[in-house]
Amino acid sequence: MVGHFHVITSVAAGRRPLFAAPECAGVPMDQFKASDARGASRSFAWVIMPDHFHWVMQLREGALGPCVQSLKSRSAIAINAALGRRAPVWQRGYYEHWIRDEHDIRQQVLYVMGIPVRAGLASRLGDYPYGWCRWPLMQESQSSKLDATNGGPGFNIRMRMVRLESSPPRPARP
Repeated sequence: MVGHFHVITSVAAGRRPLFAAPECAGVPMDQFKASDARGASRSFAWVIMPDHFHWVMQLREGALGPCVQSLKSRSAIAINAALGRRAPVWQRGYYEHWIRDEHDIRQQVLYVMGIPVRAGLASRLGDYPYGWCRWPLMQESQSSKLDATNGGPGFNIRMRMVRLESSPPRPARP
């Protein structure tokens, strides 16, 4: 639904580590930017792992399925052209998590940005070359009020870097 926030995960066909190669890792990143430029989405964070991606986004027009399908189709064409082949790039479908509130957006962005750290591909948040976040990831002693909509009303968010352990955070108890 237009206006809703989502975390999208899509996996490479056969879990092949296509995106370990810089020329392939850049393609989905370019497509996230192109989707934003077309007005279909607004990206908040993404991480391109060797065999899949995570994308925190807001749907800006149309339906989620065609938005993701377009991104996967365009990136598959570009990756196959770069590799000089014609082969499946993506597994069918994608995983989607609907983000329900502002607190969940912060949690999901930090979780997604921390995936390369937990996987041992980066030593700290923000060091992974195939990740991007709309907001700066600050040292623990720093914090800043950041507007998640680039000046839009009513949606301010505080983000700061947190120390990540090797296991995912435990859910808060009621």
